[in-house]
Amino acid sequence: REFVVQAVDGQLLVRLNRQPRFAVYPVPGREDRFAYDVVAAELQFERFANGDISGLVLHQNGQTRAQKVE
Repeated sequence: REFVVQAVDGQLLVRLNRQPRFAVYPVPGREDRFAYDVVAAELQFERFANGDISGLVLHQNGQTRAQKVE
């Protein structure tokens, strides 16, 4: 699976594979966790020890992990 994550005008947008981009919103009290409002799914960003993003986990009917590529 390929996720494309972009910040546009202060809004985080995510595209999975060839699906349309959808906005995700911060989950209160859950650092680095964002929820979709169009499907029952959440994204959790993972970080290296230095704080840089290393990848993400899609929480939807189980878990799908993706590593960050430049």
